Amino acid sequence: MAIYDAYYGCGREPFSLNPDPDFLYLTARHREALAQLRYVTLERKGFAVLTGEVGTGKTTILRKFLDGAGAEVTTGYIFNPPRSLEELQASISREFNLRWWESGPFLGRFNDFLLRAMEQNKVVVLIFDEAQAIPVQILEEIRLLSNLETGTAKLLQIILAGQPEFDTMLDSVELRALRQRVALRCNLGPMSAEETVDYIGNRLRVAGARRSPFTFEACTLIHKYSRGIPRLVNSICGGAMLAAYASDSPMVGRSQVEQAAEDLGFKQRPVILATSHAEAADSAVRPRRRFMRYAAAVAVAAVFALGFSWLALSGVGQRLYAHSDVLLEQADVFVTQMIDWSFKRVGFDTRVADPPAASDPPTGNDLGDSGAKNEQRLRSTTQSGTGKALAQEAGGAR
Repeated sequence: MAIYDAYYGCGREPFSLNPDPDFLYLTARHREALAQLRYVTLERKGFAVLTGEVGTGKTTILRKFLDGAGAEVTTGYIFNPPRSLEELQASISREFNLRWWESGPFLGRFNDFLLRAMEQNKVVVLIFDEAQAIPVQILEEIRLLSNLETGTAKLLQIILAGQPEFDTMLDSVELRALRQRVALRCNLGPMSAEETVDYIGNRLRVAGARRSPFTFEACTLIHKYSRGIPRLVNSICGGAMLAAYASDSPMVGRSQVEQAAEDLGFKQRPVILATSHAEAADSAVRPRRRFMRYAAAVAVAAVFALGFSWLALSGVGQRLYAHSDVLLEQADVFVTQMIDWSFKRVGFDTRVADPPAASDPPTGNDLGDSGAKNEQRLRSTTQSGTGKALAQEAGGAR
């Protein structure tokens, strides 16, 4: 720390690898993701999925979301992916201070807790990090938690955060029922070169530096070697600043960045980014779609040009002048049909809706149609005046 303070004027380490929300730099993608997470949870939409490459800031976004949650939001954050149903239930019980040792089905006791929270106008949010490591069977158990609802709203809001591999898992046939319940899917991509420069300056400013020691060429190289991944930017910047300090250079230039990238192995082993299933499919068909659109547009234009030329040269246009209104109306219908046909042929809307999922299989953990029952319980609790006592009982959850 003394190095950064004395040599660069930073009161804090500017490029620490810890996910500190104070250093959060919000790109357009990050701002959109944070706003959508808040919307889905506060409006009780149910499931939200946040994916992104390793080091793109998923955990930092989640911590920022938790820090911005008001008193009306009760949150649980499960860092380690549960590998069994027992681990899942134990993790939920710890996060919400449930009395796991009490007898009775877990879902029944958890449903009572959620109802007490709703009586206090609280929103309960459960976050799973590293969702790509959760087994499919446990993801199905998590899906069953969405059955805990009233007739008008979900009692539990769930955020699943993971790497791009989780997108591929979610698109599988085994998880089609979970996929159809997801209200939001947001992906955090790498930063652009311009965003990387702003990101470096923002972290130095938050750390207390009055000016940036990095040259523009150095920032360009940092983006090249890091591929715009924030965590890798931190690693290269930290190494480059130490290299500049060791060489007694007040500025961090090309040579220091090259040295840091070589020490970290980025020059010998370039960074490879994973691609989600949806992105890979879209990138594969995008050039063909673009070509087909252009080809269709040229073909339609050529047909009309030849048709009007023939009418002008043959003199038929003069004889049809008396029926111009009818012809124009028919031509308008023909053009509309041609455009619709062209868009369908070139795949303008190629996304196929998911097939309707079968009804949830009856399991020991499925409460069935809990909406009407919970709605009735909420009304009866409100009328009997026991809301205050139940609120005090649920006060231990954070």
